[in-house]
Parts: sequence; C-alpha cells; structure tokens
Amino acid sequence: MVDLVAKTDIQFPWKGQIHEELGLRVLANNRGDVVDVGCGTCQVYHHLVKNGWRGKYVGIDAVAYEGFTYPSEAEIIFGDALKMALPTANTFILYDVLEHVEDPIALLSKCVQAADNVLVAVPKRNEDLWRHGVVEYHQLDKTHKHWGFNAHELRRLVKCSGGQMSKYEELVTTDLLSILGAFTNDGIFHQFVQLLMKLYPTKSYAQELWCEVTKA
Repeated sequence: MVDLVAKTDIQFPWKGQIHEELGLRVLANNRGDVVDVGCGTCQVYHHLVKNGWRGKYVGIDAVAYEGFTYPSEAEIIFGDALKMALPTANTFILYDVLEHVEDPIALLSKCVQAADNVLVAVPKRNEDLWRHGVVEYHQLDKTHKHWGFNAHELRRLVKCSGGQMSKYEELVTTDLLSILGAFTNDGIFHQFVQLLMKLYPTKSYAQELWCEVTKA
C-alpha cells in the first residue's frame, strides 16, 4: 500500500552515464582488456568505445537491468562477483561499487589479484557539508552499505586488500551552484548567485575519490 502514497525508489541519472572526469581516467589508465565490476548499464563500455577503444569488455553485475538492451559486442555476466571465478583481464574497474557491498576489502582484494591494475572510484564523504544541512547524492541511495569514504579510509582499504595506490585524485567538484537547481530554476537568480560567487568565492568539495591500485 505504501507505493500508492509514497515514492520508494528513484532512478538516479548517473546510472545511465559516466562522469567525463572518471571516463577520461579509464581511457588513460586501462592496460588492455577490461572487466567492469558493477557494470550497470555499461556506461564505462560506451564511453570507451565512443573514444576509440577496441579491447575486450566483460561486465559483471548482480542482476540485469529491466528493459535495458546490453551491447552485443560485450560479454555480460550476472551474479555475485565475490562468489564467482573472475575472468582474467588487464584492468578491472570498480566505479562506485565498493560502497554497495558488505565487504569492500574482500572484493577489492579479489580484483587486485586478478588484474594488472584496478581503477577505483568511490563517493567522498564530506561531513563538513552535512553539518551545514547539505545532503550529498550518495546519502539518498538506499542500496549503499557505507556512507562514502574519506581519503584515509580509502588508503586503508587499499592497503588491507593487498594493493598499493599508484595514483590518487579527488574529482568532480561541487559548490553552491551545483545544488542550486534543487531549490529554484530561476535563471536571473542563478546569474545573481554566480556573480556573488565570483566576488566571494566559496569552498569547493570533491564528490569522488579516484585511484589506481596495483599489487603491493
């Protein structure tokens, strides 16, 4: 009955696309064939192919997306990545996946052992924003098992998994303008806020922590 009066699910727009900054790092740091764990709607695959990549792509996800047609050129495997024998590949992708699993150390460790490198992205936990009453997108996703990560936690996660960071970046900055649309679409007001921010710059926050992991 609750479905009749209250929304219980939401299709977040980023589930159908990959952020350009994260996509660029896949292009620059993949070492050949790719296994995309938590592939969703194959956002990584489409970004790679659109930019000229022609390796072998294997996507792994727990279940199929209803009503979505998976690319025929890709190999898609459905199941629990922690319970299956992983395919071999040069590069594993774990983009916005580790916050969804109960044991992120075990999953990352398994991927580190199976590949030359693992590209990881997780939502950054900005508790300073929370104290000001700003809700970050990952707080709204009820499928998350963890409320994002800070830099120290991600480094500890990598170390506990038997890996080492070869690259690390904080990406996808956000500020007042990025959340303004949630409150009003008034164009004149947006221009006014943009002017104020030029005169009085506000602090920017990174939405994503990204790293390349190799065997320690």
